[in-house]
Amino acid sequence: PILYRMNKSGNIKKDQTGWTLVEETDYQENPTFVRYEGSDVLNTSQAPVLSAFEYNWKQAAVAVILNGLEQIQNDGIHASISLLSGRIDNAERTIKNMIESDIRSDGTTAKQIGGLDLLLAEDPTTGTVGGVDRATFAYARNYKYDTTADGSGAATSALIENYMRQVNISTHRMGDKNCLWVLGNTYYSLLMGAVTTNQRFVDEEMANLGFENIKHDGITAVLGGGFQAGGTSATAMTAAKGYKLNLDYIKLRVGKGRFFQPLSQRESVNQDATVRYLVFAGNLTCSNFGLQGVLFDQ
Repeated sequence: PILYRMNKSGNIKKDQTGWTLVEETDYQENPTFVRYEGSDVLNTSQAPVLSAFEYNWKQAAVAVILNGLEQIQNDGIHASISLLSGRIDNAERTIKNMIESDIRSDGTTAKQIGGLDLLLAEDPTTGTVGGVDRATFAYARNYKYDTTADGSGAATSALIENYMRQVNISTHRMGDKNCLWVLGNTYYSLLMGAVTTNQRFVDEEMANLGFENIKHDGITAVLGGGFQAGGTSATAMTAAKGYKLNLDYIKLRVGKGRFFQPLSQRESVNQDATVRYLVFAGNLTCSNFGLQGVLFDQ
């Protein structure tokens, strides 16, 4: 659901280049604004850009392999196409689901994307993000709402809507429309329980694509947890957690030809096999943290 909404809003930026991915800060209004009359001198001073966030490249790949025995067993154009089609479908689904799970991660797994759990910290006054020290620079801090420290205790069906509303109010800026809630299993279930007796609205387009969702205060809230396959390195979303995202300032920056695209076919030098890789290269970036929020049970 996150990839879908980012792609729909044009915030998957492809064909990126450079040693790193640089995101200029976008946390305050332009200070050159002046009111003037007639021939008054306008403010042409350089706007002070305190810093830029800098993110490292991350790469991922999944292989589609057809060995010699399988080629013999599936001799014939239709049999081969059927075999490859199934494996390609599985590879595409795998890499998209794994990158989506990495988008929710804290980036601590080796070579992993720095996901929402890194960008939106439970304690936003510590650590670094995009190379910026949060303890020193307040503009690198997201909004956080700890249900125990900031609210009345762990979230329940009676409390969840008010908690989400507090995060909405504290991260809202007039004119911002491209917002999304991503909720773990527990929070999504609590929200559904809270609105069961009321009229409910959903994002019909996302629902038709299979994304479980419900509208809350006009903002689409999607189920970010759900089924988690065992035996994979996928990052499961914390059940009692929610991210309030302003996607105008969160982007997935992707290298040229690396948005789940295939590399050229390769013949193994020491195996009777043909291999093609689907690849990804990029990272999740944010340019305004003050408009992003995290809700959690401590």
